[in-house]
Amino acid sequence: MADLLGLGGHTVDEKVKKLVSAIERLLDQLAFPHSIAALGISKEEFERAMPDLVRNAFDDPSGRSNPRMPLISELSELFWSAYHGRGLAKVASASQQQTA
Repeated sequence: MADLLGLGGHTVDEKVKKLVSAIERLLDQLAFPHSIAALGISKEEFERAMPDLVRNAFDDPSGRSNPRMPLISELSELFWSAYHGRGLAKVASASQQQTA
């Protein structure tokens, strides 16, 4: 995606960081929140909604076009990442953990 957008970078890691940075700049320009929490939804409210969110995502027929079906635990992790937000700092941290 970074290549298609002409963002540069030589390694996959560099390209991911440039793509995330470009997305963060776009969110800032649009005054769009970077996380679900930033919308003012409490952790407790989100936690109560999680079973329905995960079940609906798992049962969504559009998900059948994915190369593999996600696990319930993976969907839950994805929703929590969206709640907390995944900015450039978190991408860099995750990248460093994978190489360690």
